[in-house]
Amino acid sequence: MRGDVIKSAGRVFELLELFDELERPVGLKEVASRLGYPESSAAALLRSLVTMGYLLHDRTTRTYAPTIRVARLGQWVAARLIGEERIDRLAARLADETGETILVGIQNDLWTHYVRAIEARRPLRYVVTPGTQRLMVRSGIGWSLLSLLGDDTVRSIARRSTALPEAEGLDIDPDALLALVRKVRRDGHVVSRHTVNQGVGVLAAPVPRTAVPVPLAIGIAGPVDRLEPRQAALLDTLHRAIDAVVPDRTEA
Repeated sequence: MRGDVIKSAGRVFELLELFDELERPVGLKEVASRLGYPESSAAALLRSLVTMGYLLHDRTTRTYAPTIRVARLGQWVAARLIGEERIDRLAARLADETGETILVGIQNDLWTHYVRAIEARRPLRYVVTPGTQRLMVRSGIGWSLLSLLGDDTVRSIARRSTALPEAEGLDIDPDALLALVRKVRRDGHVVSRHTVNQGVGVLAAPVPRTAVPVPLAIGIAGPVDRLEPRQAALLDTLHRAIDAVVPDRTEA
């Protein structure tokens, strides 16, 4: 858990993410073991969420599971803030045409928050779990998102990111970052190699604000040695797919 997260809040969401990962009911001992909580703390957390109506407790099996109330939380976000249907269509098209992993990210303050991820069908593939966050200053999707912001904001994000524990060991130069972001604006896309994981590349581009309610970027991710020979064709596919979901371009 990040050091700047209130423990009680962090534990609630770690628990919900555990249910999302396992996709089955879980008992007290397993919750405590998997999340590294004292059993007394895990028990108090589970009881509280049962009382609030977010968990069901099966006394026969001594397990807990989320209620439909959890499933309904945030349903409005995807449709209203992200433009769910349009972005799902865009991601699905790219997955079909490229055969690679497709990532969709939005800005969450200093972070790239991945809201969609379609895994490649190939044996060797890059996997990112939706909900994962990475600093914008060190990811291809993040650089695409930064290209939608003003120069002063980009510099501010670089300075603020430097102070985070996750930035330890990173050389975040505001001038160098701004130069990179300006190149993204000129080119309309990012070519990232070995940025987050050695051997992994991302070809990413921002989605125009006319197409989605919030700043959003989409990328094609995979092994560098598989992306590089197809780079020009993949970038063309990426731009054509984005153009297809921009209303004023398709209607022109």
